Amino acid sequence: MPEGSKVKYYFTGTGKGRGGGKRSTLPDNVKNFFEEKSFTCVEYNDLTELQERDMFQRVQLGMPLKEGEKLQSIGSEWASWCSFLVHEYVEEEGGLQESLSFTTERGRSFQIIATIVAGIDSLPNFTYKHYASLDKFLRNEGPPPKSLKISVQNALSAMSSLAKTPTLKTLITARVQRFTPVELVFSVVLIHMLRGHADSIVAKEIRNLREAVRRKHEDIRANSRVVLSMWEETKKIYAQYEGGGQKSRSRQLDDEEAAWSTSRPAKKTKRK
Repeated sequence: MPEGSKVKYYFTGTGKGRGGGKRSTLPDNVKNFFEEKSFTCVEYNDLTELQERDMFQRVQLGMPLKEGEKLQSIGSEWASWCSFLVHEYVEEEGGLQESLSFTTERGRSFQIIATIVAGIDSLPNFTYKHYASLDKFLRNEGPPPKSLKISVQNALSAMSSLAKTPTLKTLITARVQRFTPVELVFSVVLIHMLRGHADSIVAKEIRNLREAVRRKHEDIRANSRVVLSMWEETKKIYAQYEGGGQKSRSRQLDDEEAAWSTSRPAKKTKRK
């Protein structure tokens, strides 16, 4: 193997190299060098979740972590709850990653769920938190309020139900099957805001939200312009259900949520 060569060498000759040609294999003496090396494997049992996250951070030091992975490794009650939500509503058999099309690799699903949590927590003055502000948010002292847990889990459960019901899934995925992260976040926030309404109404409004924003923007990413458009459209949809009769039900908070919205304590954050 000449020094400075740009040829890629493989341990075995099976398969094809770049361009479809035969793979260049390592010389026997180099193979023997690797085969004679021993690797120590250590297995740990009964680790706490905080210990697992700390080890994960240390092991990954040789490879840059994605934003979602960094957030996922935070040791706090908020991050632990978000991890539970990912497992319960996204990764579990029959979860959202099976019923809907959206990106989930390398902590992305955790970041989406954390953004949903922060978004619902910020209502009525909605804030879409990006990485830096999410990092700060997840380091809040104390546990998430019980009322917030109920609100988020009800919204995610409703989203799962829509995605598993063929007729409703057809509505929410009309024209564009794959959800971008920002679309998924606003869809769940809208579900929360329209709680109390029929599933068919909620599904129709998610479709309307996605179509309205896609008429304005070709690239649906979580930049300031798209986030602003999605929030404006979300407020317009919500405003349609503020009147009397059945539509007013979306504004009725249960006793627990009402108590939370009027008397919840101010949040504290740790400084790194």
